[in-house]
Parts: sequence; structure tokens; C-alpha cells
Amino acid sequence: MSIGRKARYLEIAAAYSLPVFFQPWWLDSVVEEWGAVFVEDEKGVQAVWVYAIEKKLGITLVRNPQLTPYLGPFFFHPENLSLAKRLLREEKLFSELYEQLPSWSFMDVMTVPSFENFLVFHHRGFSHSQRLTYYVDLSQEKRAILDNIHSKQRYAIRQAEKELQLVDAHPFTGQFYDFHRETFESKGRHYPYSKSLLENIITTAGERNQSYFKAVVTRNNEVAGIAFCVYDKQIMYLLLTATNKKARHNGAVALLIKEAFLYAKDAGIRFFDFEGSMDKGIEQFFRSFGGERKTYLHVRKNNSKIWKFREWLRK
Repeated sequence: MSIGRKARYLEIAAAYSLPVFFQPWWLDSVVEEWGAVFVEDEKGVQAVWVYAIEKKLGITLVRNPQLTPYLGPFFFHPENLSLAKRLLREEKLFSELYEQLPSWSFMDVMTVPSFENFLVFHHRGFSHSQRLTYYVDLSQEKRAILDNIHSKQRYAIRQAEKELQLVDAHPFTGQFYDFHRETFESKGRHYPYSKSLLENIITTAGERNQSYFKAVVTRNNEVAGIAFCVYDKQIMYLLLTATNKKARHNGAVALLIKEAFLYAKDAGIRFFDFEGSMDKGIEQFFRSFGGERKTYLHVRKNNSKIWKFREWLRK
């Protein structure tokens, strides 16, 4: 991305309400190279597309960085726009954004839940699928938010409130990494994150006052669970949770989520996004907190024979 274009995007990010994952400080924390294209006119910025770039085997990859659930195109639509006009506007702006992208050989992007127009990708040869998340509307009264939580989780929360204490999690950052890694490895899965990546994101988000990083501890001061959320002006995102197998409590994560709801509401944040999961057990757990199901797009296109061969070998 040219110096001039990047400088302009820094101005846009400072002036407009963008998801936290589109903000320069976040991108600098999770990827070495990123860029942005945008469309603006006399009325202001109409749309942006933020992308991360990786180079492997001489191939240019555009895909979401680690711990970044949403990227891709983002539109600033006028209020009260009809669906038909919205789709036409998206098609026009999408074309203008797409033409500005640098050349790439492989693209694998998950977009924001507010963008559902898969046809603009389909017409350009992308495969596409839907993924799920849940949104809790925090503009409701606190009592309504809590009443919408399934009775099973409310009971677990009440028990946790009696037995656990909510504390700042920053002193337990190392344990958070260990607990989270152990969960992956206990399921026979490769752990994808480095300790330095997690520590950097947690520290940077905390310094910018854009995170909720809390732990619940037992009476013996053992950590039972930790939750890490990040947020922008509109949405808080549940990014990671971890539990301690040696001090397990059924209500630990539920209590952390309930307290995150209240923290976000008091901060004037409109929605809580569970940041999705297609895992059956995790999806059912998230669903039990009374949110509205939302879909978002996962789009993919591979123009590289080398990368196709690499993917074939990994099957």
C-alpha cells in the first residue's frame, strides 16, 4: 500500500466508526503486512476494504490474520436504505473496491456479519459458505438481558457468584496462554497461537482501553477461568476463553460472559458478539445466552497451482 494511501486510511480509521479488527493498531498487532482500499466522494467515505497479505512459496495470500474473525469489505450505508437499493449500492462499491486490490494468488476471507451479499463474490468465481455467530442486544434493560439467558446457565452463574471472585486477569496472562493451549492439545489439535502474539494483543488492547480481560478465582486464589474480549464503539467481541482443569467450575465462563454483558452495557456498547463457532457444543453454549443468530460469509478463491497442490498434500 502506498504511503499516501496508508496515511489516508489512518485518517479514515480515526474519523469513522470501524470494527476493532479494521483499526490500524489491531492490524499492526496481528500481521506484518496489511493494506486498505476505499471509496470516497464529496459526501465522505462510502466503503473500505481492509486486507492482510502474506507471502509463502512465492505466492501472495490474502486472508484473515490470526485472532481476526472479520475483515474484507465494509460499507457506510445511509440510514433507512431499502434492501434493493442497498444491494445495488453494495454491488457498485464492491466493484470499485475490488479493482483497487493488489494482485493475489489465494484469498480466504471471513467478512463482517452486516455484509451478506455473497453474489458479488460468486460472480467473480469465489466459493462461499455461511458461518454463525450470536448477537446479544445490549440496549435492552439489564434485567431483560439476564432473563434471556437459559435457566441452566443462570443457575451455574448463581453458583459461581457464591464461590468465585471476579478479578483483573492481566496478572494471569501467562496462565491464560497455558490454559488455552492445553485445551487445544487435549483434543489432539495443533495450537496455532504464539505466546508473544497473545501477550502483545492483550497488552495493546488494554493500553487502548478496548478490552475486557477478566478472571474468576477460587477462595484459594486459584484461577478457574479467564475471558478476553475486545470492543469498538458499537460491539464487544468474545475473542477467547480458557479454564483451569485443576480448578474447574461449571459456571466460571458463564459468569465471565454475564459480567462482560454488564461491563459493555455500562460502557454504552450496543451489541455483544460471541464471534461464532461451528463446533456443536460451543455453538449450543453460546446460543444459551439468548442472542440473535447472525450469519457471516466465508469466501475463498485459489488461483495458484502451487497452493492447490500444497492444500492437496495436507488433506
